[in-house]
Amino acid sequence: MTSLFETVNPSYATGSIKKHIVTAVAGTGASFLAIFLLDILSVVYISLLHDEQALAAFGVVKPFTFLISTLLSAFNVACGALLSRFIEYERRHAAAGFIRCLFLVALSSIGIVVLLELAGFSMIAQWLGLQGEIKTIAHDYIFIVAPAMIVMAAAHLSIQVMRTYGMVKVSMWMTLGSTGLFAVIAPLCMFVLDLGLTGTAIAYAVTAVVTGAICFSRLIAQPGMPGITVAAPMILSIRSYAPMLLRLTFPAWLANLATFVSLAYLLATLVPYGASALAAMTIIDRFIQTVYCFFFAIPYALTPIIGQNMGAGNAVRVRDAIDYARRLVLIYGALVWLASLGLGSTVARVAGLSAEGSSMLVHVFIFAGPLWILIGRELVAVAVFVSFKTAWYVPAFAWLRATIGTVPFVWLGSSLYGSSGAFIAMLMGNAGVAIIASIISQRVSLKWQAKMLNIKK
Repeated sequence: MTSLFETVNPSYATGSIKKHIVTAVAGTGASFLAIFLLDILSVVYISLLHDEQALAAFGVVKPFTFLISTLLSAFNVACGALLSRFIEYERRHAAAGFIRCLFLVALSSIGIVVLLELAGFSMIAQWLGLQGEIKTIAHDYIFIVAPAMIVMAAAHLSIQVMRTYGMVKVSMWMTLGSTGLFAVIAPLCMFVLDLGLTGTAIAYAVTAVVTGAICFSRLIAQPGMPGITVAAPMILSIRSYAPMLLRLTFPAWLANLATFVSLAYLLATLVPYGASALAAMTIIDRFIQTVYCFFFAIPYALTPIIGQNMGAGNAVRVRDAIDYARRLVLIYGALVWLASLGLGSTVARVAGLSAEGSSMLVHVFIFAGPLWILIGRELVAVAVFVSFKTAWYVPAFAWLRATIGTVPFVWLGSSLYGSSGAFIAMLMGNAGVAIIASIISQRVSLKWQAKMLNIKK
């Protein structure tokens, strides 16, 4: 049995690069799967209420929770890129200062976003066209979940730090434990206490508090992690590391903000089609983020591997890591597409969707697979851009995707084929932008690899 106090082996600069990538992507992907399972379990439990209004409301709050979670994701990516270099160079005091700065800046930033969302809920709901029972249910849900996400952010920052130190298994089990706790608490709150969708929110809040306490204390208690127990003045740490942290985080979050805008535009487009379309969108969105969780793990898993091999001056291993990640996208994406082709009707039936919603889901499943293989290559590009100091490419392509790659496609798709056409057309536009991003990232990586080889000579 693996000890919770796993031996720390932070070096990705030696050993099989394929093994490192598979292990890191699998471990990180499993952690993402556990995170996404919170949403999936929520959808399953809400479906048991046989209330399409509640299911639609759960889909409506996605932009609010997405904005917070993507800010956390941006800090996690920056952590993987920067902390890995301090580890490789064995700079204990630098690692200590950076970690303290990371927690203070990240949690403060997320707290500000939560306050702004709660204050502006009515205005955002009006822009989306929400009204009636759906708006009321969404309001009650987000006012419980959003503050709890600050505490959950502390947990996931702790997990990312441990993952960057090479503690992939421990970080995975921490996340799975959180999901297991929610799986037990949620049905008690929803059905035993008869709290409905509000019960899901309360269960999430309880899970966040417990997970945050365990993960943060586990991070501090881990022996052999250089930088964790080293003293570092807080003010000096912020002055020294906040600029470099924000230089990576802000572009990444600006990119995620673009995704938030495109998601909100899609949601506003689907609102006129009624609760059936919103319920179907909820199921499709949760299904996609679950089955493609290993795609979303790529930037987090690949960035530390590239960073440590850059620190070691090993251009060949950097190239091999990027190439192998692209092959994984193709193989995994093809397998998921084939599996999803036969699952459409079953998923729609289990979710209790209406005939209209079921038709939308099945059509999206048919076309989503090949398009997501292309989109997955952009996630490899994100790791390349962040690692090779060209992080501003990330928001540039994200906003290109959210504007030219979304608005005209969604408008045309909805005009021609209704709600399912809007969703499929958005994926087509996103895939087109992903192709361009992948080509540019290839040029960036080749340029840096050539530079590293010249320096080594």
